[in-house]
Amino acid sequence: DSRVVKYSPHIKLVFSLLNQDSAAGGAVLSWNAHELLSRHIRPLLSSLAPLHNFTVETQVQYFAPLAVPVHREQGREGAHVEEHDLRAFVNNAAWNLGPSSPSPSLSSKTRMEYDD
Repeated sequence: DSRVVKYSPHIKLVFSLLNQDSAAGGAVLSWNAHELLSRHIRPLLSSLAPLHNFTVETQVQYFAPLAVPVHREQGREGAHVEEHDLRAFVNNAAWNLGPSSPSPSLSSKTRMEYDD
């Protein structure tokens, strides 16, 4: 099962803000990751602290316009691409959204969100 992670005392979590086609303008150059992580991630990491030492990193990355449908949910900000549509990316299996590190990194390609 690809969702199972082998135990490690040190785990690195990498959160990426993905900007589509920043040449067209409107790119998000920074984000309030500290507030996001404090509100939504810190409670989970605190409960797991007796088992793991977490390192959290954030980054901003840029990519070309999507060639697959983008879905918007009524009443929600942003948009998402379905996981099965991500197969359309050329060589997406070789993408590395995390920095190189000997520590295990956790990432998810289930949903890619961005704001216009």
